Amino acid sequence: MAIKRQDIFSIIYTQTTLSGRSKFEYTIENGSLMLRFGKMTTFLKVKEDYIKKVSKRIECLIKDKNSKYRTQTSLYNKNKWDDCPNNRTCPYVACLIIYDKI
Repeated sequence: MAIKRQDIFSIIYTQTTLSGRSKFEYTIENGSLMLRFGKMTTFLKVKEDYIKKVSKRIECLIKDKNSKYRTQTSLYNKNKWDDCPNNRTCPYVACLIIYDKI
């Protein structure tokens, strides 16, 4: 579900990506995480299931002592994670979890 920026009433935050090369925006609107990245003009609602799966992925990477879990975005898409629920949103969700934003 996409929502226009002017229709969001919560505070919109800016966050640097895991790679540090770009930024994206996020907010919590009516209890749901909303993301806007790249050249998007609207915010996308992130499914709660995606957040849970990304959180488990981070836990597994930490357990396996993969030191790149904080900087390598490809660890959070189908390139390196076969069970990735969504290639577009998961790297951003991972960033927010890692930096304790959600």
